[in-house]
Amino acid sequence: MKRHLENLGIALCGAVLVLATAGQSLAGPFDSAEAKCRKDISKNVQKALKTGSKTITKCHKSRNKGKVLLAVDCNDMAQADDKLKFDKAKNKLVSAVQKSCVDSGIDDDVMDFYNSCTSTCTASESLPNPLTVYTDLATCLGCMVEELVETNHATILGLPTDLTADKDGGKCHGTIAKGWSKHLLAYHKERTKCQDTAEGKAGACGLDDTDCATDTITKIDDAAGKAASGVTGKCTDGDLPGFNLTGGCSAAATTGDLNACALAQNGTDGSGDGGTITAATYELEGEDLCPIAVDSLIRAGTGIAGTTATRLDVGWTGEAHGGDLADDYFLSVDVTCPGAPGDCADGVTGCTVDGISPTGPQYSQFLRCKSDSTIECSNAFGADAACGGGPCVYTLGPPLPLSAGNNPVCVINQMSVDITGTLDPDAGSADLNLKLDAVVYLGEGVTKPCPTCDSDLVAADGNKDGTCSSGPNAGGACDVQAFSATFAAQANNEGTSLDCPSSPGQNISGTGLALDIPFTTGSSSLGFDLACDSPLGFLDCACGVCSLSSNPQVPCRNNADCGVGDGTCTSNGGGQAVSRQPNKCSNLVCTDLDGTFGECAAMGGGDTLTYCDGDLRANGEGYIACNSNADCSPLDTECSGGDCGNCTVTTTRPCFVDPIVATGVVDPDNPTIAATFCLTPTGNAAINGVSGSPGPARVWTDTVVSQRYK
Repeated sequence: MKRHLENLGIALCGAVLVLATAGQSLAGPFDSAEAKCRKDISKNVQKALKTGSKTITKCHKSRNKGKVLLAVDCNDMAQADDKLKFDKAKNKLVSAVQKSCVDSGIDDDVMDFYNSCTSTCTASESLPNPLTVYTDLATCLGCMVEELVETNHATILGLPTDLTADKDGGKCHGTIAKGWSKHLLAYHKERTKCQDTAEGKAGACGLDDTDCATDTITKIDDAAGKAASGVTGKCTDGDLPGFNLTGGCSAAATTGDLNACALAQNGTDGSGDGGTITAATYELEGEDLCPIAVDSLIRAGTGIAGTTATRLDVGWTGEAHGGDLADDYFLSVDVTCPGAPGDCADGVTGCTVDGISPTGPQYSQFLRCKSDSTIECSNAFGADAACGGGPCVYTLGPPLPLSAGNNPVCVINQMSVDITGTLDPDAGSADLNLKLDAVVYLGEGVTKPCPTCDSDLVAADGNKDGTCSSGPNAGGACDVQAFSATFAAQANNEGTSLDCPSSPGQNISGTGLALDIPFTTGSSSLGFDLACDSPLGFLDCACGVCSLSSNPQVPCRNNADCGVGDGTCTSNGGGQAVSRQPNKCSNLVCTDLDGTFGECAAMGGGDTLTYCDGDLRANGEGYIACNSNADCSPLDTECSGGDCGNCTVTTTRPCFVDPIVATGVVDPDNPTIAATFCLTPTGNAAINGVSGSPGPARVWTDTVVSQRYK
């Protein structure tokens, strides 16, 4: 991966992402052999760091006493290491990694954290880019330690012209070397000790799973205090000009300034040289590499990560606005970017999306038979023997639970064809084309639209340790694939899973509603470009259905969307569809609030929506519709604690303004992709009436992305 994202608590453990939260997590930690490999890497980097630092400080000490020629640059390891002790330490690092990471037979789960060595070490050690084998990684880390020790000591110690006759100056210089070298070693030792423990016992899979890189550690602070007091005790301000300090420490006019500079150079909380080598011990980003794939974690509007930008607005009535998506599942795509491997410039642009990535974290979990989501298959977008010769499809996440106006549905979004598009991964911009067949099922209940997978030990690990709560596979084994903070909460030891489908008899969409969703990090707009249905034909509506299309019906924005033989974009869809309106406001006027969201002017009774207060969405909004308290009590058995409460939650009816706009967010780590699109009606009049279908829809999807290079 290019980056493990700080402050998001996320790390890719092997091929599966893990969330650093209590309870279930999406994946498993390193096994004992992998954890030992990581620990041996950190231990031998520590040994090399100690040997390198000792070698340079010893050279300075001998040089100050006249035992080494003044012409020797003790900050150059090649000149300082006259007994080749540091070379031996680097060789031990390679042999230790060979024994622990190669001879023990572990796979690439650990190696996947290390992409590129520094450009200087890649050149000097003739290393490949990307790194692919553990011994090359060890060579890289040895070289990086050497580079860091040379730079660190040159900055803090400088290179005195001649201290052979200046005993006080020599003692001062030696004290600086001894104290601040110990601090640098303590920094790396204590932080890697913390991380190794977390990865070996607590299941962490990288620095971003823990606070080991940034938390205050007493022993590090103690080492800094001892170094600083030693300098102030042995040095005077007048000693410093003769040391020929370089870098930031060249401005140190007092011992206090020097101590402050040395502390900053070594690091305090993830910064400085200590932070650099600690981070490199566990992860190396891609340097000058073109990504071959991008992994996107889809986050719900309210979920494990808290509140995000994700939001789903469905239909023209406004009652199905403000919905949520499933939380914490992957959409991974392969990409082709301009530039050769190892020679890809920063700011990679113009990458082509080559389709769903077969090496993505949850690829096999979401590859299922179109006719039966419990059956796994392998021939994506083609006929598959596991499906009885029927099609094998890629499913966009697990089942999606939605509930509005007391009409719950469970939706399985199947990709009808592979994903296409373009993206600029370094900038964090994208344009993606998704064509879905949304298979819609009547919900299990108002508060549980989809069957849940309960009591799974570890989510998304491929092991079916959970049990389906209901549906045709009730009591059957399942693996949680994502969560819904409202309808399948991690906190309740529940999740959603394709192993737990709805009953086929509850299908109200046939082979699925055809959806064409153009996701973008830019702006997506959908105009009111059609005459509404009678008797409101004098008004403009957004979206319709091609008049002659049947199974599946073709959604359209205008006549141009209807192909040859599909008629014109005017029909309300017939059958169970409802006549289209611009909105459900009592005066048919939507008040524009901010250029994106709208609401009715609250002139009529229907402009205020009321809900039971005993069971709310995770974001605090109501979804169980009521007109009085008496409407809430019949649903008590479905609500938390057996009580749906009273009819006290009110909101003004939302509506779409013309044009309907959704704007994404360009960001290399945390982009938001947005889309506006058209919906076709289901085969159920109640569902169509509550949402307003056929009609428009809008979605924002908050994502966390990382790039893969190998």
